[in-house]
Amino acid sequence: MRVYWKRATGADSGNYAFVIAAGLAWRMGVAIRFAGCITAGNPFDVTNSAIKTTTTTGATPAVSDTTTGSDRLWVWSGSYFNGDATCTQPSGFTERVDISGGVALDVATKDQATAGASGSLTGTFSGNGGTGAWLGALLPPPTGGFFGLM
Repeated sequence: MRVYWKRATGADSGNYAFVIAAGLAWRMGVAIRFAGCITAGNPFDVTNSAIKTTTTTGATPAVSDTTTGSDRLWVWSGSYFNGDATCTQPSGFTERVDISGGVALDVATKDQATAGASGSLTGTFSGNGGTGAWLGALLPPPTGGFFGLM
């Protein structure tokens, strides 16, 4: 699983094309736009990821992290490498994306008002297969936190 970010500018419009190398066994992409983040530098306070190659369950590997300040937006993503499946995101998270088409991908968010730990987070896909999970905490602007999913 790869996570990339880009800060949009007034010159950005239209569509973006993502090119993934041919011959890869599994590939899928999704783009999500968040508003209300810091306007310079890396928008993530902290990130963490894990991969599980065993195929006995559809549970994602556990990810966790600890924010360094208040008013963060946790963004969790899970991926499933064994066909179509639906996902149940970690408890307390709001699902934003749930797609499948040969592989499956889920994205969910959760507000965190004060600095602290995320706890151990897992999601569960509806089939048995290899899975991955990613967790990041978006930084608010210096004047206070407001996030919007566009």
